Amino acid sequence: MGEADSPAHRPMAPPAEDHPYRPLLLAARSTRLLGVLFLLIGVLTPVPSLRQGVSVFELPQDIVVASLTHVLPGLAYLVCSLLLRRRRRTGLIVAFGLTLAHTIMVVGNLAAYFRLLLLEGHGTRRLFISLVVGFLVVAALGQLMWHLVKSFRVVKPPGPDELYFSEFGDDYDYDKPAAEVPPEQVPQTVT
Repeated sequence: MGEADSPAHRPMAPPAEDHPYRPLLLAARSTRLLGVLFLLIGVLTPVPSLRQGVSVFELPQDIVVASLTHVLPGLAYLVCSLLLRRRRRTGLIVAFGLTLAHTIMVVGNLAAYFRLLLLEGHGTRRLFISLVVGFLVVAALGQLMWHLVKSFRVVKPPGPDELYFSEFGDDYDYDKPAAEVPPEQVPQTVT
């Protein structure tokens, strides 16, 4: 068995159907895929203008906005994916909100495309393709939303003894009186 065939180098198979962390793993995979796809779309958006000899700093505002509206959610999906893999409630809540907002935007785009398809007579093939892709995106976002909802069962909020801020790497207990906190745990302030 070669190095590429060893268990450490094979992609991880999803857990069994009845495993409690299966929805969380599938949600993490979906957010990673959406993050990569949106980053690619955002990076490729200005390419036609750049091929025509336009400088990066002279790109039209519409192209910059269109690129950023794909790049920024792509980065957010990737961060959520990392947090979901670590079973962080923060990642679950942010991914849920991001997916919900994204679904609303895509449905709005579908309504606009449908209106253009009914009212405008030209470009129907392009609009029809946009509608089909939009419906597929809504289906993918719906599946992600379903996995995120099911993931709330396994990602619990911090208990009363746990520090809420430990999720962000802050180990200081803000509820203890200052006299009881060891000096090495006191947050340093910049003066």
